[in-house]
Amino acid sequence: MIMPLFNFYLKDIHSTVPTSVYMQSKYNCYERLMLTTGEKILPAHWDFTKKRAISKFNRLEYPAINDWLDKMEMAAKDYFRTCKFQGYIPNAAELKAHLEQKFNLNPKPIVIVPEPVRVTLLGFLNRFIETEVNNKAAATIFTYKTCRRHLIGFSKYLGKKDFDFDEINEDFYNGYIQYLNAQNFAKNTVGKQIKVLKTILNASADRGINTNLFFKSKIFKKPLEDVDKIYLTEKEIQDIYKVDLTNEAKSYQAIRDLFVIACYTGFRFSDFSTLTKEHISENFITKKTMKTRAKVVIPIHPIVREILAKYDNEIPRSYTRQ
Repeated sequence: MIMPLFNFYLKDIHSTVPTSVYMQSKYNCYERLMLTTGEKILPAHWDFTKKRAISKFNRLEYPAINDWLDKMEMAAKDYFRTCKFQGYIPNAAELKAHLEQKFNLNPKPIVIVPEPVRVTLLGFLNRFIETEVNNKAAATIFTYKTCRRHLIGFSKYLGKKDFDFDEINEDFYNGYIQYLNAQNFAKNTVGKQIKVLKTILNASADRGINTNLFFKSKIFKKPLEDVDKIYLTEKEIQDIYKVDLTNEAKSYQAIRDLFVIACYTGFRFSDFSTLTKEHISENFITKKTMKTRAKVVIPIHPIVREILAKYDNEIPRSYTRQ
């Protein structure tokens, strides 16, 4: 097979602005090469016979363009000749790939890898609260916000704006404990704040954001103190229920009855104060708790049944949380 012709053509011969110059070649019946040269020129400055820029316009870049086109044509012929010498005819795709690589005609775009965004403790806590607000009870979200408030106070105390996760070490733990103690919190209140903080740190580790697991060590523990567990005996509850309040304000009896219901159901205030007829069946009270969102089924104690009967199977009005 004889050497194919490699000619140069303009993309748009009618253009009034510089247009791209392409290399073209047809050979072996079906092989067709179409390759951009990376150069542009005004059609008025192009010699359509010689397939080169017209040098008479005294444009400094035109001799360079022609030299570039000569080199590309020579490189195409050299590659074709080498392949033929090795016993095969290169297809148009191979020829195009060779020229693009040789003359860097199709450079790969520079990939700019953005630096990972540094996630801080308070930054994560803010996002965590936003995402959990629809998944957790309002009381739980309140504890997260309280934790955030104390961490912000601690950071300001240290003259900082935030904490990196790798700063959560023994010094941080000891300093935070001292800061909370300085707020005159009870020991168990300090312990609760450490517990909530550990919950936040666990969440950050579960999401792969925090790789510092010091908070899981035995050092990072919540302080506790023994407290007296005050409770009522069965007799004391019944004595409270039997107190005659007929001469007292109506609210006194309602509040007392609601308290007795709380004793015999074990509900938190947020749960027993929001009971309705829909939660009450013949023998059971069924309700999804506010704090844990868990469904609980509680047998109705005879005294609770008696109280419900007094209020037409409704729950007494909650006049005050206290």
